[in-house]
Amino acid sequence: MRLLKVAAPLACAALIGVGAYAVTSQASSASVSRPVVHSMRTVHHMGRIVAGPFASARLNDEFYHRPVVRILPQGTVISHDVTCTPKAYTYASDNTTGDLDQFCEDTPNTLVKTLTGAAGWGLAVQPGKKQLAAGKTGGTISVYKNATSLTTPYAVLTLSGASSGDNAYGICWDDVGGIYATNWPSNVINYFAPPLKTGETPTSITTTTVTEDYYVACDFDKSETGNKGYLMVYGLNGSTGDSDVAQVTLPSGPDTVVQTLGNINQGTGFPGGLTINKKDELLANNQYGTLYDLGKKEPWNAKITHSCTWGFNPNDFTNISWDNTLKEVWASNINFGGTHTVTYLQSVAYPLPTSGACVTPGESGGPTTAISGESSYLGVAVYKNLGE
Repeated sequence: MRLLKVAAPLACAALIGVGAYAVTSQASSASVSRPVVHSMRTVHHMGRIVAGPFASARLNDEFYHRPVVRILPQGTVISHDVTCTPKAYTYASDNTTGDLDQFCEDTPNTLVKTLTGAAGWGLAVQPGKKQLAAGKTGGTISVYKNATSLTTPYAVLTLSGASSGDNAYGICWDDVGGIYATNWPSNVINYFAPPLKTGETPTSITTTTVTEDYYVACDFDKSETGNKGYLMVYGLNGSTGDSDVAQVTLPSGPDTVVQTLGNINQGTGFPGGLTINKKDELLANNQYGTLYDLGKKEPWNAKITHSCTWGFNPNDFTNISWDNTLKEVWASNINFGGTHTVTYLQSVAYPLPTSGACVTPGESGGPTTAISGESSYLGVAVYKNLGE
C-alpha cells in the first residue's frame, strides 16, 4: 500500500474553510424530532421546512447531529497498488468522512484507492470520456481529468448556493463537457459551461414544481446538442410531499412532472437516485425500497412496467448508476440495522423484473468491501460511463 500526500488546492481550501469533513454544515438550530424509521420534513433551511438527505430518520438524525470526523488529513491519497482487469471502476462518496473510494468494478471486493476529504456528495463520470466530478461538502465540485488515475482536481466549481449550505447531491454531464448540479436542498440547478475552471460563475435554473432538488440526469444524444437535450430532475414537491421526476425545459425551465413515485408525507416516496444510459433507459430509485425502470421513450411519462424491491430498513439505497456493460446497476447502500451503520456499493441485475424482489448481486458480484471508517455512501459512479 502506498500513502501519498497531495496538497489541497488553495481555492478549494478557502471555499470550505474548516476542513474536508465538516459534515454538519447543513445543520439547523431547530430541533430535529423524527420517528424511528421514516424521515419527516422538520428541518429548516433558508426559511423553508425541508427533508433530510436520507429516507431513514436515524441516518438523518446522525447527519444533522454527528461531530466532525477527521481520520487522515484532507488530500491524502491511499493507493493499494492493484490492477483491475478489465479496466472498469466503481466510485463511492462517503458523506461522513468526505472520502472518495475507488474499487475494481468486476472484482468489487478490491479497493484501488482512497482520496480523503475529496467528496461527500454526488459523483458523475463524463460519458465516453475519463473526467470525474465529485460533489464536496461545502458546496463545491472537484473535477478530475482522469477517473482511472485520481490525484488532484484541475478545477473546483462553487455552487451558487454554497454560502447557504447547499451541496451537489446530483451531478450530470452534457454533450459538450458542461456540468449540471443540484443545490440540495434548494430548488436551484446550476450549469457550469466548458471549459470548466475554478472560480467560474454558473448559470442557474429555478425549478418551481420540484422544490427540493436531489438528483439530475442528462440526455444529450448526437441529434440533441446544447440546449436541445433533456435535463431530468428528481426531488420533492414541498407543497404536496410528492416524490417527483420532472423534465426541465432548457435553458431556463420550467419543470414538468413526468412521474410521481410516492409521497414523503405518506411514507411511500423519497428520491433515491436517477441514472440514464446511451439507449435512453432511465432508472429511478425510491429510497423507501423500490427501483423503477421508466423505459426508453422520452420524456419517460409512460406507465411503469418494470420495478423491483430491495428491502428498505435496514437498507437505504441513496443513489444509483449504470455499470459499464449496462447489465447491472450499482447502488450506494447504507445498512442501518446494527449499532453502527455499514456502507458499501451493491449491484443489482438488469433487466429488472416486472415485480417482486430485485436480483442481487448483478453479474459483477459484490457488494464492495466495507471500508473501516466509512459509514454513509451518498454517491456512486462507474467508469466507463455508457450513458447520457
